Amino acid sequence: MPKITGLGAGSAPANTDVLVLVSNTAGTANTQKVTVNTFFSDVTANAKFANAEITLANVVNGVVNASSVTATTVQGTTSVKTPLIEFTDGDDAITIADGGAVTIPNLSANITGTTVTGTTVKGTTSVQTPLIEFTDGDDAITIADGGGVTIPNLTATTADINGGTIDGVTIGASSPVAITTNGGDIRGTTIGLGSSEQIGRFSNLTAVGNTDLQAGLTLGHEYITSNGAISTHIPLTILQGGSGEVVATLANSANLGQLKIITAYHASATTSLTVASTLGAGVTYTFQTEGETIMLIWTGDHWALISKSGNPTGSNLAGTMDVT
Repeated sequence: MPKITGLGAGSAPANTDVLVLVSNTAGTANTQKVTVNTFFSDVTANAKFANAEITLANVVNGVVNASSVTATTVQGTTSVKTPLIEFTDGDDAITIADGGAVTIPNLSANITGTTVTGTTVKGTTSVQTPLIEFTDGDDAITIADGGGVTIPNLTATTADINGGTIDGVTIGASSPVAITTNGGDIRGTTIGLGSSEQIGRFSNLTAVGNTDLQAGLTLGHEYITSNGAISTHIPLTILQGGSGEVVATLANSANLGQLKIITAYHASATTSLTVASTLGAGVTYTFQTEGETIMLIWTGDHWALISKSGNPTGSNLAGTMDVT
């Protein structure tokens, strides 16, 4: 058998070709042979590389198993299987759990399943989502196909809506608010009705060209069925005692120019209204017949009587209401 230096270079070793292994022990050398297929069937057990720089590794039908693989680039054409990816200094960067769940502890946005959480989630062009929630999962903003936005519990100190519609909302429930419309509509809206009895205020409604009430004007109203105080800010009060008496009182208003209309729906028993402060001698108005009505306006310190009327039949009627 020639020396190793005298052997030709092999270009395509077959699986059945033989490798010769020579042990270098302290005693007598032991020579063994093994086929190429047998040797490379268990690289982890049979091959040890110390301080080796591998510029190209091509493993066919096999798996590289190691506690650590270090290289400038580790690339798998189909996949790289590992439970942990670290930085070069050993800091944990990405952990992968059985089942595929990925944890990135120091990522600005953590992705778990279909949920992205982070201090700030930012899209340089857009963020596409049908729902924005609070951190506890409460729905805050829903976005419909087509771009329609719904905010169920919006509290806004200012709102500028151009070309939009505000339907069925309460504006300024606890304090006065200013509403400016330039050719727009306000529909189905309660303005400034709250426990403090503040009312909505419209400014500069000086001409039909500025104010269009084609749909009509409906006054807020209350029914009074027993003795006691009536509202100072609800425009229409209906005294509806049935067969029982209704002895009502009206306190001072907090709103200059406040209008009050009081109508007797029933008058079979005592039906009256006593006003706290009046401009003039009349204080108590006792209704005698159904349909009798008075209208008052608050002047800033007194209620002034605008009109009183009834609906009797006859000619040259002067009314039957008692005023004391």
